[in-house]
Amino acid sequence: MKVKVITEQTPQMEEYPRTDKKSRREIRFLDRIIKGKDYEMAITKDKVIFLRVTDKEQIGIKIEDPSFAELQINIFKLLWETSHR
Repeated sequence: MKVKVITEQTPQMEEYPRTDKKSRREIRFLDRIIKGKDYEMAITKDKVIFLRVTDKEQIGIKIEDPSFAELQINIFKLLWETSHR
């Protein structure tokens, strides 16, 4: 399964696709929303998982709801279309 990632544009993330040829990740950048944030989100067809990991805390929230997951997928698709490679 291919994974789509929207992230902050850093030298490490720009280099990642070139250094990890086996990766099934497609990466795009959207700094105006992502830059400086320390949260991550994973979306599947029926779950949304929010994660925050810092030196001081680790927080995870899982929402199991197909309708909510579909909403988040639709929002992700809109952001994907406005992001750049």
